Amino acid sequence: MLTIYAAKTDELKDKLLFNKLYHAVPQYRQQKIDRMRFDKDKRLSLGAGLLLKYALHQANIDENSIHIDYSPNKKPYIREYSEFHFNLSHSESCVVCAVSNCETGCDVEKVTVIDWDIAQKYFSASEYEMIINQPNPVDKIDMFFRLWTLKESYIKATSLGFELAMNCFAIRMENDKIWADCNIIDKHYTFYEFDIFPDYKCAACVKSASMDVSVNVCHFSPSTTTKHLSCASEPKSLLHISIADCRRDN
Repeated sequence: MLTIYAAKTDELKDKLLFNKLYHAVPQYRQQKIDRMRFDKDKRLSLGAGLLLKYALHQANIDENSIHIDYSPNKKPYIREYSEFHFNLSHSESCVVCAVSNCETGCDVEKVTVIDWDIAQKYFSASEYEMIINQPNPVDKIDMFFRLWTLKESYIKATSLGFELAMNCFAIRMENDKIWADCNIIDKHYTFYEFDIFPDYKCAACVKSASMDVSVNVCHFSPSTTTKHLSCASEPKSLLHISIADCRRDN
């Protein structure tokens, strides 16, 4: 099962609410928040911590009994629960937490005007061709952020981090299938894309065959307790694009 929790952090602009929820997250998360210079980044860090807190509660894991460790490439994991895999992402005012029972990565990005030099630098030739072949500027930007979130989610799912450069593999799309063409990794991964909030692209990747997916949009409010958020399961229509196992194309 892949479970996605997503939220907007605009509600955390309320200082009273922010302070209340700041004290609901563990000390390591508070320290991360304190290191942030800008209020926007503090809200994103708190929002990510609250989503993880809720995900742990849903999995019947006591947050006070766990230790967050990091892989050599800085991917966080829970030492005591090897079957609980999670990944966090945030952009602008959106936070996402992906949870599954296998290696997982997720990425969310605000859709904005882009510098096309970035696409040429970080994307493969085939990916760049997919972008420029789109019929109009809006579709070109849409494809750019689809590819970016898919690539980031794959890098995070593999746990390789910066060891796997973005331009050393290619996302392939054929009809309704998506896979990664990568000569370094010969394992099966599955991609998912989500339309959760307007003007954002979100993708997740899991080291597994296709699985059931649950998408939950959460809200931070004064009624939020230390164990619960206001979360609602969203219609399956938020999940789009048929899913295909990644494969190596030789």
